[in-house]
Amino acid sequence: MGRPPLWAGALGSQLAAAWLVVSGDAHEGEYDVPAFAAFSAQMMLTLSWLFLFFRLRRPAIALADICILWVATAVTAREFARKHRVAAALVVPYLLWVSYAALVNGRAWWHAR
Repeated sequence: MGRPPLWAGALGSQLAAAWLVVSGDAHEGEYDVPAFAAFSAQMMLTLSWLFLFFRLRRPAIALADICILWVATAVTAREFARKHRVAAALVVPYLLWVSYAALVNGRAWWHAR
């Protein structure tokens, strides 16, 4: 998990995806609430997972969080796809990273039992 450039790249793709959706919505003068609710939930779950896993070292709770995070990321991709296909594609690297992090988290939980 100690790969900051990969983590930064995955989060950067998320921000680029959100920007594409926001800029498209700005031209229409109306913002897509479900898409940004999913994106916001995903970002909050990311922060809570980082805190639970790395700071508090609570792999069981972090594992529950990251499972919900995976679903929120998939929902974000679906919601972004309604607005901008490239934005949805930019969410995929993060979904892959969350999948990998979930495996690492699951292993940490298994060994901590």
